[in-house]
Amino acid sequence: MKEAIRSIKDSFARSVFYWLTFALTSMFMFLFFNLSYSDTVGVTFINAKNNASLLITVEVITVCMIVIFFGNDFFVLKKSKEMAVRLVCGATFLQLTFYLLFQTLVLLFLAIPVGIMLALVLLPLVQTIIVSVTSQTILLHVLPSAVYSTALIMIVEIVFCTILNVGYVYRSSIYSLMNSKNKQPVPFKLPIQFISFRTKQKIEVILYLLPVFIMYINYNNPEGILILSIVGMIGLYGCINDVIVPFLTHYIRKHINHNLLLAILGMIRDLIKVLRNNIILLIVSDVLSISIMTNCHNSIETMICIISFIVINLLLMMSIAFKFSSEITGRKHNYRILSHVGFTNKQCSFIMKWEVIGLYGIILCLCLFYLVNIFIVLYMHKVLSGLLILGLLSCFILPYILCLTGTYIYYKRESLRE
Repeated sequence: MKEAIRSIKDSFARSVFYWLTFALTSMFMFLFFNLSYSDTVGVTFINAKNNASLLITVEVITVCMIVIFFGNDFFVLKKSKEMAVRLVCGATFLQLTFYLLFQTLVLLFLAIPVGIMLALVLLPLVQTIIVSVTSQTILLHVLPSAVYSTALIMIVEIVFCTILNVGYVYRSSIYSLMNSKNKQPVPFKLPIQFISFRTKQKIEVILYLLPVFIMYINYNNPEGILILSIVGMIGLYGCINDVIVPFLTHYIRKHINHNLLLAILGMIRDLIKVLRNNIILLIVSDVLSISIMTNCHNSIETMICIISFIVINLLLMMSIAFKFSSEITGRKHNYRILSHVGFTNKQCSFIMKWEVIGLYGIILCLCLFYLVNIFIVLYMHKVLSGLLILGLLSCFILPYILCLTGTYIYYKRESLRE
């Protein structure tokens, strides 16, 4: 236990990120359960009706669970060398299980009270906003069923995270644990491997772009937007590896004498492949929220969808920042090499700044391409108002700016400090 506490202190920045994940997810889950289980909304998982409130509650809880898994991956993966050393020194897998579990429980018990207190502070605020916007009475208070549901979800998360952590250590050799930062995810290959690479690129670009044009034609069926977007995300999945990354590689080769540009684009190229799943999850989750919003039957359901849109974007942007941060923890060595070959600290800071801006710029363009076109279609056919669309875009942009700023500050502090 003493060693586990010391490890938390030694990796304080990562521990704070993981703690923040628990705090925010527990806050949002507790808040949403109390909102959904209230008498006015009346969500129930027994004899459930597939209404907008139920669907959006399930979506928010699912996203919270996914973000916890991302946070756990960020926290544990960077402890790989530490676990490898313990295995070399004779630690058993059972000891490592309790070691990781104890660290997780410490952070969880420190985070949940903060999350619950924040949720209790936000409950009256959410109630006031809903009443002022919808002119309908809704009474929000702490419900026992919300407490039980939040506790159950967190317990299930802890159990699964522990199983995944121990499974990761068990199936990894000491060598792979020591060099985990070099491990790249194995990409899922689309079932079009029998055709030429050029044709494959064209098919993937068409799969990404065509659904947007169909949205403008098939305007009488806003529910089909989600299906079209999923098709587009299949195309995007292939485009990142087969179009965007080769384009960056080709551009790097053409500008081989531009040292700063070479370093920036090379790092962006590696990160965009790592963040592919996070980007697709962000777009699909946003489109799902918008699709549910188009099927809302009253103003309270619409408000719940808007709140969920804010929550989902904040959490998934945070997961992108965590994933980014987990990938750049080994960059200190890279920048030390750059300094040895003549790069100044000012040039290294320039590379960091434009790497972060370039990466987040690509993410912004990929996401807004779908979201803006969806909003245009829904506005043209009077499904969503212009004011609501501007509000939703603001709810997307603000977490984006916060995560971009936080990522750059963390990146610079971790990579340039002596």
